[in-house]
Amino acid sequence: KRFRQLISGIPTGKLKARLVSMAAEMDLSIVAVDPAYTSMWGNQHWRKPMRTPHRKMSRHDAAGIAIGRRALGHPIRRRTAPPPQHQSDAAGHRTVQARP
Repeated sequence: KRFRQLISGIPTGKLKARLVSMAAEMDLSIVAVDPAYTSMWGNQHWRKPMRTPHRKMSRHDAAGIAIGRRALGHPIRRRTAPPPQHQSDAAGHRTVQARP
């Protein structure tokens, strides 16, 4: 509780600078990630596959997975393999979107 109160009183620019300096002291790297659409894509593609009977996944947990995948350079959205080739579309058929 005390830490949250401390963090809430710091302006965002100073907080960002402090986190960067703390990470540098611990030899950690920070990757800046654009959080656009992570809640939506995480909910759509990662919430259901990561859920188990003993572990509940929230939309925010799935967004965290999407942000982590984006930071590692992996695609966020899950995709299925392309369908088998047909005579009319034998070359360059696009990948089909995975079902939720």
